[in-house]
Amino acid sequence: MRSEAGVNWIGVSLACAGCGLAALAFGPDANWDLRNYHLYVAWAWLEDRATTDLAAAQAQSWFNPLPWIPHFVAFQHLGGAALAACIGALQGLCAAPLLALAARLAPDCALAARMLAVAGGLTAATFLGQLGASYGDALLAGIALGGVLLAHDAAARERVDPRRALAAGALLGAVAALKLSHAPVALGLCFGLPLLAADRRAAWQLTAWCGAGALAAFVLLAGPWALTLWRDWGNPVFPQFDALFGGDWITQGAARDLRFVPGSATEALSRPLAPLLDWRATSDYRIRDARLLLLAVAIGVLAWRWRAIAPGPRRLLAALSTGFAVAYLLWLPLFGYHRYLVALELAAPLMLLAASGGHRLALAAIVLCVLSTNPPNHERATRDWPAGAPVQVALTPGSLVVMTGDRPTSFVLPFAQGLASAVRIESNLWDASRPAPGLQRRAAARLAAHDGPMVVLLQADDPAQTDPALAAYRLARVPDRCTQVATPMLPAGEPPLWLCELARR
Repeated sequence: MRSEAGVNWIGVSLACAGCGLAALAFGPDANWDLRNYHLYVAWAWLEDRATTDLAAAQAQSWFNPLPWIPHFVAFQHLGGAALAACIGALQGLCAAPLLALAARLAPDCALAARMLAVAGGLTAATFLGQLGASYGDALLAGIALGGVLLAHDAAARERVDPRRALAAGALLGAVAALKLSHAPVALGLCFGLPLLAADRRAAWQLTAWCGAGALAAFVLLAGPWALTLWRDWGNPVFPQFDALFGGDWITQGAARDLRFVPGSATEALSRPLAPLLDWRATSDYRIRDARLLLLAVAIGVLAWRWRAIAPGPRRLLAALSTGFAVAYLLWLPLFGYHRYLVALELAAPLMLLAASGGHRLALAAIVLCVLSTNPPNHERATRDWPAGAPVQVALTPGSLVVMTGDRPTSFVLPFAQGLASAVRIESNLWDASRPAPGLQRRAAARLAAHDGPMVVLLQADDPAQTDPALAAYRLARVPDRCTQVATPMLPAGEPPLWLCELARR
């Protein structure tokens, strides 16, 4: 036991160091979500701007800001490259639950085989692509797997351990609360947890304690924000599921992204192959990864070799297989977006190793999967920046910033001196073809009530769209009164940002 703990400690240390160095080599993070809402929503919450700005970060303006607050605080104290390295090292902690799972799922396999399976998980396309980035998907996946481990510990005793079961549920509830796109994985794993128990009575006890922990964590972490949205917008998950809560803030269904949801049963059945053969069906970024296929094979091998597997690993494999299957079935109609399944990618090689009993074909499949992986190229900045200073903007005091189009530009606002408020008149929620009556009325009222200077924030390829949008609110850009926003926080090939003075028409 002591030697195993030492090996795990060394493995986690190496993973943290390797992930931190890889993130440093990839460069400072400048992904779309970071520029659109990760920085803005944390800043807006810390500065209590809930009623000051309007939809500045588009549909994501109303996402729970809690996960991004630590990132924003770190952003103020670390430069871009240093922050990426720290996030990468933190993501390396995902090795901890994987190493613990390896020891429990495949205790009879050679240490080298278990290390290979763990490495197979940590080289998943989503995990590699997010090293040093602000998405948070990898960290949440590690927390979810940690919840399964705690539940396994709780069920491994003569009587279910309430404290461990509560903690397991709390981790899974926290995952769902912090990022609703990970709720299918958290909920799916909750469905699988009863299979960890040795008998029916223990299964009910484990379910009750884990469910109580999950509910408590979800209410604690998501409840306050949900109440705020309910008070201000009449929908605790605004703008999601707007059809259930009524109101005319946006066109019904506008917040639902259906681009990656399968359109037929055939497409749904072939979806595990999409990250390997057709990345456009499941991602915005070019990607190649066979781990979902590997997971499907692992579940099939588990069913085939069910009686040959020892009871302990078999229960854990059954719980993970059931949990991941339910998670996948929930994920397909809700999102269909690949990176939300990073927990499945991390665990897939381990599950194949355990289900096959360490067969050489399984090891060969894991190696082939690793060698064929092509991680997505999430945007990186062209150069570094000092701590808390990725943008240099000085506005006339009391300025209102108007935002158009669906470009991710709200990251400028926390660093704009002289800013009074920001109002977005177009976004990924609405445009000329998709009205948002309630939001448009509120935007018009905000613009009409502002008595002071106004500027529009846009990217260089937006003018043709920006001018008609401004005209609808009786605004126009002042000729030759535009200044370029100085920032290194743009990926290569992105057009520059501009601030242009506005006049009423």
